[in-house]
Amino acid sequence: MLPKSLDPDSLQAIGAATLVGIVIIAGLVMWTVQRMVMRVVVVGLLVGLGLFVWYERDELRDCGPPTCNECKVASFDVHTPGCPDPE
Repeated sequence: MLPKSLDPDSLQAIGAATLVGIVIIAGLVMWTVQRMVMRVVVVGLLVGLGLFVWYERDELRDCGPPTCNECKVASFDVHTPGCPDPE
């Protein structure tokens, strides 16, 4: 289980910041890496990581009151304020 300080709202903010970081890293890779094959591989990996972060961030929208759905990020339980702790 993730720490209780990492609620769905803070995890969404972290996800958004991570996406911005991934875009910046992809831009730096495109600027510095000279070989086209390596560019494609690295940018492809960064796009895959970005899609994973976007999907996990999107899943956090359904957390919390009133439904109190079970919330997970990368298979880790997330404590949602106002809901009972997952068992």
